[in-house]
Amino acid sequence: MATRQEIKNDFNIDLDIAEQHPGRRKPHKNTYYINGTFAIVKLQDDTYMICSTDEHTLHLLSNYVWHKNAAGYIYSNGCSGYFHSKYYRRQHILQANHCIDHINRKKHDNRKCNIRQCDLSTNMRNKTIRNDNTSGKQGVFFYNNNWFATICNVGPQTRSYSVRRYGNETARQNAINKRIEWERLYGYYGQ
Repeated sequence: MATRQEIKNDFNIDLDIAEQHPGRRKPHKNTYYINGTFAIVKLQDDTYMICSTDEHTLHLLSNYVWHKNAAGYIYSNGCSGYFHSKYYRRQHILQANHCIDHINRKKHDNRKCNIRQCDLSTNMRNKTIRNDNTSGKQGVFFYNNNWFATICNVGPQTRSYSVRRYGNETARQNAINKRIEWERLYGYYGQ
């Protein structure tokens, strides 16, 4: 979730000069700031969400109290579903076997330009790198003295690079380069 400083750095918005609104009249209500085309919502634990300032967003902000769950998504106890999903569904009909995706993978960024409808396969391509990743690149891993590049598009593809043949760093970099090549070829967004 975004801190006050991250909002300032990522979006060049200073909350000290933004217009402040009290939010819904309830205990634990959200405070939100309007800065031109963006609304910044203060959640619990001094974290923030950013969203557009269109009529759909303002309706959601004024009628519900928003929180962050353990996975980092924004939700409300007053309505079922996450903020990005509620926002999108107020304006569009969701197709079968589709979901709502954050394009830049930042769960606190719920601006209209960052929310899209996509199929599950496309959503899986836009994953954030795992915490236990040792290569620094999604789809690249080390096993049995080899660096592997993998990707799944229609079917899985794997390419290995031997540490004995290339050396550790060159084999790792070759695997990363192969993964990047495949990502460009298949239209992946992930890291």
